[in-house]
Amino acid sequence: FYFLKLSLYLNLPLASASYKETLAKVYIHYSKAEYDEALKKLETVKGNREIEALVHYWNGKVLSKIQKYGQAGTEFKKAIQKKAKIRDLFYLYGQTLYATQELNMARKYFLTSAIKKKFKPGASYYYSGVISQILEEPKKAKKYYGRIVKLKKDEDGVKKPSLFQIAKIN
Repeated sequence: FYFLKLSLYLNLPLASASYKETLAKVYIHYSKAEYDEALKKLETVKGNREIEALVHYWNGKVLSKIQKYGQAGTEFKKAIQKKAKIRDLFYLYGQTLYATQELNMARKYFLTSAIKKKFKPGASYYYSGVISQILEEPKKAKKYYGRIVKLKKDEDGVKKPSLFQIAKIN
């Protein structure tokens, strides 16, 4: 059941039975905040490029949870290089880059998340606006905050803070 849920979330075809079991256990450990156990299980997973991409993604997620952002970023980058088709990958990579103060790259991946992947557009644009302010690029910041205001839904709850930031920039 857990692997089916995981596969649907990640929008991937179901892997072979041995991968199903192992990845289901990874998901369970991750859900219970048993991060060391999840990492140990991930070490045992071998497979084709698609499976390797999935392993790098999950390593990144787990390492991010234990605040090893540099290592998490490396794993997310490998997942991207292996053409992982995971919806939140660019957003999560942006967060790790932000945490390690790689701001220009973080903004790039947040914008990719918002524009190409349509994942958390409000939060992604907000991060992009904040990064632009940190980099002292107020015109860009205002542009990204303005994109949030134009969104039909405020699923990330960032419209009001965006309006405040726009007023602060003016």
